[in-house]
Amino acid sequence: MATLSRRRRNSRPRPLALEQLEPRLLLDGAPQALPVVEDFATGLPGEPDGWDYYSSADGRIVGVASSMRMDDSVDGGSSSLNEAILHLDLAGESNVIVTFDHTSNGDEVDGMPDYPFTNHEECDGVAFSADGIHWHRLTDLAGSFDRRSFDLDAAAAAAGVSYTSDFRIKFQQYDNYSWGTDGRAFDDVSVMNAPLVDNGDVGFETDSGAWYTFASGYAGDIRYAVPGAGGAVCAWEFLLPYPFDGLWDVQARWPAYPTNASDAPFTVHHAGGSTTVRMDQRANGDEWVSLGIYPLISGWNVVTLADDVDGYVVADAVRIVPAGIDTTPPTLEYAAARSQRTVTVRFNEPLDPTTAEDTGNYTIDRGLDVTGAYLSEDQMVVRLNVLPDHDPWSGPYTLTVSHVEDVLGNLIAPGSTIEYQAAEDTDFIVDDSSARFFLRPGSDVWPEYPVGYDGSFHYHAAGTGVNGVQWSPYIKMDGWYEIYERHVSYSTSASDATYTIEHAAGTTDVMVDQRVNSEQWNLLGTFPLEAGFPTVTLTDDANGYVVADALRYEYLGPDLQPPKITGAQTYSSNRLRVFFGERMDPASATHWGNYTISGGVTVDVAILEDDGQTVYLVTSAQAVGMHTVTVNNVRDALGNVIFPGSLAQYEVFTPVGAHFQVVDNSEAGFHVLTGTWRPYPAGVFGSFVFTGPGAGSSTVEWEAVLPEAGMYEVSVKWEHFPVCTTAASYIVHHAGGSSQVLVNQQMDDGGWYHLGWYPFDAGPASVTLNNDARGYVVADAARFDYVGGDYKVPAIAGAHWVQMDGDPAYRVNVIFGEVMDYTTAADVDNYAINHGVGVLSATPTLVNDHTEVLLETSVQTPWDGPHTVTVTGVRDVGGLFIPPGTTVEYQYAFDAVVDIDNTDPDRFNSAPVVWPTLPYGFAGSFAYYPPTAADAAASWIFPAVGAGYWEVFANWVSYSVCSSNVTYSVIHDGVRDDVEVDQRHDGGEWVSLGIYSFNVGGFVAISADAGGYVVADAVRFEYYGPSA
Repeated sequence: MATLSRRRRNSRPRPLALEQLEPRLLLDGAPQALPVVEDFATGLPGEPDGWDYYSSADGRIVGVASSMRMDDSVDGGSSSLNEAILHLDLAGESNVIVTFDHTSNGDEVDGMPDYPFTNHEECDGVAFSADGIHWHRLTDLAGSFDRRSFDLDAAAAAAGVSYTSDFRIKFQQYDNYSWGTDGRAFDDVSVMNAPLVDNGDVGFETDSGAWYTFASGYAGDIRYAVPGAGGAVCAWEFLLPYPFDGLWDVQARWPAYPTNASDAPFTVHHAGGSTTVRMDQRANGDEWVSLGIYPLISGWNVVTLADDVDGYVVADAVRIVPAGIDTTPPTLEYAAARSQRTVTVRFNEPLDPTTAEDTGNYTIDRGLDVTGAYLSEDQMVVRLNVLPDHDPWSGPYTLTVSHVEDVLGNLIAPGSTIEYQAAEDTDFIVDDSSARFFLRPGSDVWPEYPVGYDGSFHYHAAGTGVNGVQWSPYIKMDGWYEIYERHVSYSTSASDATYTIEHAAGTTDVMVDQRVNSEQWNLLGTFPLEAGFPTVTLTDDANGYVVADALRYEYLGPDLQPPKITGAQTYSSNRLRVFFGERMDPASATHWGNYTISGGVTVDVAILEDDGQTVYLVTSAQAVGMHTVTVNNVRDALGNVIFPGSLAQYEVFTPVGAHFQVVDNSEAGFHVLTGTWRPYPAGVFGSFVFTGPGAGSSTVEWEAVLPEAGMYEVSVKWEHFPVCTTAASYIVHHAGGSSQVLVNQQMDDGGWYHLGWYPFDAGPASVTLNNDARGYVVADAARFDYVGGDYKVPAIAGAHWVQMDGDPAYRVNVIFGEVMDYTTAADVDNYAINHGVGVLSATPTLVNDHTEVLLETSVQTPWDGPHTVTVTGVRDVGGLFIPPGTTVEYQYAFDAVVDIDNTDPDRFNSAPVVWPTLPYGFAGSFAYYPPTAADAAASWIFPAVGAGYWEVFANWVSYSVCSSNVTYSVIHDGVRDDVEVDQRHDGGEWVSLGIYSFNVGGFVAISADAGGYVVADAVRFEYYGPSA
């Protein structure tokens, strides 16, 4: 505001009588129905639009520069009051939001009173009235702002007024100088019903799980679910019309009860991705509570809520309230050299992918050229590939960024710059006391114990994997790292604690026996890491206590080796697979322009398969004979570029036929099997159908009639949207069974998306899609391409337990029916065993005309019954994959020695009497009972792992107060044999109780009916030989 002398006024506004106002302009505005939107683009709206204008003395109201401007036409005179009144028909309305922009041009603040006033008041502000006489403050005008919203329902309720058919909102300004020194301007005025979806409205769906109704909350009822693991999901869907792109405050409400969840997980799906916020539903009952401000764009927007909570989760109402137009440009937060040829750049908000991945928008000093730009999944980090290499000894580099936009179209300030160093220290330790160690979302507390590296560790009892912790250090440079773990060992520790390492090529599980190698650095492996915050996760999915202490990272050097082609193979005259020796960068590997084929063959589509190192090409027709594929500009996972002109040769054989079928959602072969699928005018043949997220209750089917048996490539196509699911569940039903493929429908594939090759018999063939997803599911078209008839899908011929003398390892041999590809057969991630058994290694061996794979596993227990190996992702040498989920069963060979401790909840029993315990003994504790208590007994149940003769041993802790005449009763084959021992001696030893025949089960029992304390610790069963 300019420094001018002006007449002082009393701090309290002075009321004016109507006859004192001397209105300059008076119209009789017609009340308007909602919604009302006014941008003043054509000047001041008039009577038909519901507006009245009043100005006293020298006041002036004009429409200029697409705004409503108020000032005084005479500088330095008496102050004038300007008023603009909007008439609204709000009878019967609710959930009304008033939104507008306001600019103060140095105008002094003459505050509007917080008490009711009549007619007119010398002040600045916005007020409302139900009758045009009595006015109540909606807001002061203390400063400029964009798109600020006000809850008119709440304001009217606080003032004790109701909506009428001529409800009024008044914008007013009071001062004594013209624009340039004084004045206020208003723009983008809107009065609307904020988009609101209650649990009883169209737009609310209980997509999965059990949700119950209760008479409470907004509109009189709520839905609620009991605590679970995330299987019960509901959703609120909003259709945001054009042109309301911008920032919106997403708000929810619920009635508060003490038994409600303290961590209800609302997930807001917005233009920048998805954000989950956990709310305490025990508080803020029956209020609108903000879930945060998010960028929303025109179209469908979704909020979901799940039941992975600690109390009852309540689904009541959700609404969105305008929170401003995002005019703030994106900014640079940091940049870091990931390797000699890559740089990571982080922005403060999600970016528009097109501009963020345009290499022309980035320049680096000292002659570096940006050759690639790749936007991260959260749309906030850009990885730049550069040439030539950085020079780590030449000081900082300067990165300049221009023309990059955020998701709402705001441009970064031209010439934005940031400095970064070419190299930094890369070896470090991350302890559980570090700020980069934290609970995994949804986990309960891991207690801390004052022992271990840097003075403490965290731990958790065995569980199902729901509870976990994560280390997420900042990796400064791309390259290869050795990662070590450290733990403190106990006899009750897990033998199968599993670390999940996130790295540039995916994730790897490493199993650690935490009963051994205590308080030393144990190598987890060597991994390619990218600059950023890759995580290592440890969960309670184990067979004992899991210890989380410290990790150590040692940088081995950058990956400077370019990727290589290991081969190529064709499957028809227009289908080709190119094999690389390592995982590849998806963006460059799927760019069809990076592949050329001899003989003028064109490449139409390039798809990176699930293994990350095989690219599937769809080409024009290829002649029979030898061909060469040449690859350029393709990078590996760490950004290394393949040698220019890398090539591989392959042969095209005489084709056996070529035909395909396309089934669109508009054709007879498309069926809605369950649920409601809504049409939308876009897609392959002009339309598609879609449904909201759920638990698989809505399903569609594409059915084709295939003319001949053989191998077919199955592909699908969809229209992508930001609110689509990232895991659409397609299921291909083929001659080998059914195979599920999860597809990210937010991705713009640009063509037909490859689901895989599958064997089909002649006749009907189908693909189904359901809504078991966290976002919208789109169903458009499916395609079946014949690729040949001479393909045999690999199968498993059998599996058996491998017993090795004196070797404590657990091994299973899986036998395939043909020769398998070594790389996929040796990948432990391609095997899974039930009963929580982990696969530690996989060693393929060629035996005559087939492959056998020896799997080394974690501990297996014989009383779990038959074990099942599930195989996915293994292919034969011809490139055909085994049908996903192929299984084989084997019988575990029983242990020759089985120990049963008092800590075993399934095999030790003292009910109904509870025996106290002490922290000593065979497995860390023993149970005991005082003498002369004949009703107290305990037993160890024979594991029934194999019939025959077994020697039985007992183990106890000795004290002088122990009984000298403790009786162990061995019950076997319906016979009872009693053995008396003196527990004052032989403590900690295995004492034989004899050899017995066990053919039909049995157990060992002990009674407290003795002359001293009786100890119940452990019993051992050792196989002696078969029954006579």
